[in-house]
Amino acid sequence: GADQVSIGSQSLAQGATEQASAVEELSATIAEISSKSRANAQNSEEAGHEMEIDDILAVVDENGFDVTFSGGDPMFQAEELYKLARRIKESGRNIWCYTGYLYEDVMAHEFMRRVLDYVDVLVDGPFVEARKDRSVLFRGSSNQRLIDVARSTSAVAPVLWDGESFTAVF
Repeated sequence: GADQVSIGSQSLAQGATEQASAVEELSATIAEISSKSRANAQNSEEAGHEMEIDDILAVVDENGFDVTFSGGDPMFQAEELYKLARRIKESGRNIWCYTGYLYEDVMAHEFMRRVLDYVDVLVDGPFVEARKDRSVLFRGSSNQRLIDVARSTSAVAPVLWDGESFTAVF
């Protein structure tokens, strides 16, 4: 069986290596459903392939993972992402989403905002090479924020994720 590790302030650093490894494995599998353009999918064997939502859910359930949307920018396909995120969330999974958009911009766009109804943590903002920082957890550059979506939607300003919003399974 899997060990459960609470992601809190004390165990966050300990779990960072395991979390990074799990995210890498998940990212490799979820690459098939990333926001690569249809043209790239047709012209490159490495671009993955189209999958039906039921097939994606079967892979997620079979492997027992939570889901991270990344690669390209998932919000470029917000209408389709909404359908997928809803179904994944209904199956009881945690969802993280990486986007180059700021939370405030996502909230101002109808379909992007609807996607957030099913996202637990939004990693917002573009990767900025000049602000690249390997010490910031789950981000590539220090300008990116980890937004606790549920707490942010009822607040005046975005609420940063505190690392205690859910329990991860490793």
